[in-house]
Amino acid sequence: SDLELKLPATVGTANQVLRNSSTPGTLEFGSPQAGKDILAWVNFNGTGTVAIRDHYNVSSITDVGTGHYTVNFASNLPDANFATILTCDGVHNGATSTLGHNDGDTAHTNVSYVKVESRGADGSGSVADAETYCVACIS
Repeated sequence: SDLELKLPATVGTANQVLRNSSTPGTLEFGSPQAGKDILAWVNFNGTGTVAIRDHYNVSSITDVGTGHYTVNFASNLPDANFATILTCDGVHNGATSTLGHNDGDTAHTNVSYVKVESRGADGSGSVADAETYCVACIS
């Protein structure tokens, strides 16, 4: 059987997300809801010239240094208490030993950015750039 999905008749405004409505098979725009929405995500190249491949609510990536990046949001998130999911590939033979918020940086999350880092799996645990990073922020 075919799936019919009804899109909203209007376009959403800034800081709104597309979500299921209370009417089955219908979508609507609304404000982000805690625990239900991906507030920002990005896929970017972390080697050579850093470049965003695709994104939602991300304005830019700042290359802070080897293995350290700041993901800057296009629109501020509702608060800084969001969860960050990180993946990367191509650090050392395709493996990564750790991914996380920047070591020793207590300001790693903010309503306008999140800071991330990667460390290679070469046995040293040194920071290393990866070919592909994927970051998602969920409230």
